[in-house]
Amino acid sequence: MPQPNENVKRPEKVVVILAGGGGRRMGGVDKGEVMLGSRRLIDHVIDRLAPQTDQLLISGEQDYGAGLTAIADRDDGPRGPAAGLWATAQWLKQHLPTVAYFVTAPADGPFAPVDLAAKLTAPGACTFAGDENGDHPTFACWDVEALLNALQNHA
Repeated sequence: MPQPNENVKRPEKVVVILAGGGGRRMGGVDKGEVMLGSRRLIDHVIDRLAPQTDQLLISGEQDYGAGLTAIADRDDGPRGPAAGLWATAQWLKQHLPTVAYFVTAPADGPFAPVDLAAKLTAPGACTFAGDENGDHPTFACWDVEALLNALQNHA
């Protein structure tokens, strides 16, 4: 006889929208709230990334009314850009322990490739996007355990 929740599909592919920065390069504006056409950047990003994942999360203080889980930075982690990565890895370890890696994309990246997650997923490695204009480390794939180990001493 099946156990409760035995047949529930567990997320395997997780994509996280990085929306926790202070927006200093944009004058302190919340990047997710910036309008592009008639819609907010965050709405464009959600629409672009949702079909690529089993579980879409937001690394930041709010969910922008999208009904997604928002993961705030933690007091026990590093500060700066690594804070959201640390908080996300800790959240995944606690809530989705079978997830080995996650893909990130910034809240101000509305034109991410429609196959971004497929391009970045490389089990056992941290990979990031780049093109002729340079590296784009916010579009990345992060190994949960490797990330936690690397940031452990910076917490």
